[in-house]
Amino acid sequence: MKAHALALLFSIPGLALSTASTQAANVLSGQIQVRLQIERGCQINNGSSGINNVDFGSIDFGSQTALFATVEAQLSGNGGNGISIQCSPGDDAKLTIVKGQNDIQGGDTASHALANGSKYVPYELYSDSGRTNKLANGISLSFAADGSARPFNLYARAFGQAALVPGTYSDILSVQVEF
Repeated sequence: MKAHALALLFSIPGLALSTASTQAANVLSGQIQVRLQIERGCQINNGSSGINNVDFGSIDFGSQTALFATVEAQLSGNGGNGISIQCSPGDDAKLTIVKGQNDIQGGDTASHALANGSKYVPYELYSDSGRTNKLANGISLSFAADGSARPFNLYARAFGQAALVPGTYSDILSVQVEF
């Protein structure tokens, strides 16, 4: 019975099992090239790797009365405090504060100034938490990259002035990372 069922299956057109042909089909062989080019690069704050308009974080002095003498703050970025920079191994990198929008208004008190219309609050940037090492425009903080993320902490101190009017005072710092 089984032999008859198999014979019937092979004899029905469309259901027949094809057997390997004794003649070989044409065979072409070749190669596919696979390639990856690794370029130098840096990531800022765990992800930003664009060329321009990278968000390096912010320095927020909070809310103060118009009578404050000094107030301190620290840079906060996406990954916490400071700027986290991760560069390709062997690529030395340097972080430079280029300038602020209101630098000329800092006067003799500080290198930078926060502005609210024509009123200004001078402030200074520092590379240390004790705020003794001023970070002037054009001065770079450098490191030798090993592929791991490196934190750069920035500290600030704002200096109160007479006749401050209530409002929001702000500045924008231009920053460069060179590698």
